[in-house]
Amino acid sequence: MEALPRNRTLLATARRLGHELGLSLEDAGLVGGSSDANTTSLFTSTLDGLGPVGEGSHATDERVDTLQMPERTALLALLLLEALQAFPDFLLL
Repeated sequence: MEALPRNRTLLATARRLGHELGLSLEDAGLVGGSSDANTTSLFTSTLDGLGPVGEGSHATDERVDTLQMPERTALLALLLLEALQAFPDFLLL
């Protein structure tokens, strides 16, 4: 995924909100492999890595650290609220 300005802005927002939750978010930089983020970032701000913390991704021994789920969920909720504040007409019912 390219480090486009809009992606860097979203990462900065996530870092700020994460800090409020006591989370330290790092930029993984360029890594090998493939992700849907490679495609979506061509069209919109994209932040990869919002899923659960764990190990053994996509393997039969994949594990999720359930103790970190509340903080990760809170971060996602704060990011969505921030987007809604920035674009209040986004969710017209």
